[in-house]
Amino acid sequence: MLLRHLRYLLAVADHGGFTRAAEVLHVSQPTLSQQIRQLEETLGVSLFDRTSRTVRPTDAGFYDCQEALTTGQLAQLDFALLTPDFATRICIDEYFTKAKITPKVTIQVNSVNTLLEVIRNTAVATILPEPIATQDRALHKLALIDKAPQRGVSILRRKNNYHSAASVAFMNLMLGSAAVD
Repeated sequence: MLLRHLRYLLAVADHGGFTRAAEVLHVSQPTLSQQIRQLEETLGVSLFDRTSRTVRPTDAGFYDCQEALTTGQLAQLDFALLTPDFATRICIDEYFTKAKITPKVTIQVNSVNTLLEVIRNTAVATILPEPIATQDRALHKLALIDKAPQRGVSILRRKNNYHSAASVAFMNLMLGSAAVD
């Protein structure tokens, strides 16, 4: 087994397919496929479940690091983050300040989609709200030892205005009270 085989294995797992992984690695798709088959033959196990549209790592081909990162390890990472005008970025900056970390921000972007594309194609990390981070299977979630940054929410409504039964019920649910005027 060569280091090249491991790079190819990780690229296919990260990108969810041979075509995209081949593009990122700058090799042809048949070459990549052949190298993965060679690795599977050497190891004697199937590393991927292949269907016509997707490629998923098998238990033998998937290693999930469950060890949480310390603040020291977090400080060593290179980050791609949203620009400071995003509420998420403000929470992240507060988290870093509280943890006494000066993050190494290598790139700042002004859209979540651009940020996700940067993360998919580079070796930098980011911090995103959980629903965004977990919807993309090409991304790998890392746990933090310290409590992750939290965002607050405020519910605003007009004081002297008509409130539908649905909006009153929603407010009661959110505030956990019996009646809200």
